[in-house]
Amino acid sequence: MIQIKYGLLALAIAVTLTGLAFAGPEHDHEHKGEEQAGGHEAEMMEMWAKLAVPGEHHAHMAKTVGTWDFKGEFWMAPDSPTMESHGTAVVESILGGRFFQMTADYDMMGQSIHSLGIEGYDNGQQKHIGVWFDTMGTLMATAEGDCSDGGKVTTTYMSFFDPSVGKDKKYKNVVTMVDDNAMTFESYEMDGEGGERKMMVITYTRKK
Repeated sequence: MIQIKYGLLALAIAVTLTGLAFAGPEHDHEHKGEEQAGGHEAEMMEMWAKLAVPGEHHAHMAKTVGTWDFKGEFWMAPDSPTMESHGTAVVESILGGRFFQMTADYDMMGQSIHSLGIEGYDNGQQKHIGVWFDTMGTLMATAEGDCSDGGKVTTTYMSFFDPSVGKDKKYKNVVTMVDDNAMTFESYEMDGEGGERKMMVITYTRKK
């Protein structure tokens, strides 16, 4: 999307400059208007160029690049027994370090699951953003949030449409970088009335 915007802005400036090259003295008023338009387009290009550069938040996420073994613990209901899941995840930097892609393979309730997540930091909104897909369904979950503790803790709010209730379901997810070789993921189901229930904890250990 950013590259498309750059292309459109460059085209607009090229058209403006071409018009100026062929303008005569009798078109001085139009000439000034085109100069102002060209200046605005240059400012827009400069803004988009700055927003396109990965920053400190992307550097924090880059620390997760690598292969991880993980163990998940989850609870179907508050009084239900703990269920476990084990798997492997691979995190890669994509699009020049602007986004980070995680692919994971794991078992859950007797099923082999494959999942794909993409996370990034939107410099314009100043928000962490992400999407998530897996083979348990055809839905797409989206997330948005902020980080704290020098980028070690990222808290996002994820939602997806749940056809069983006919509305969006929302979760609070907290990722904590314990150190360079360990991180945790905690997920809380939100009830829409200010309450939340911990439903999952995943412990990641970097694969040597």
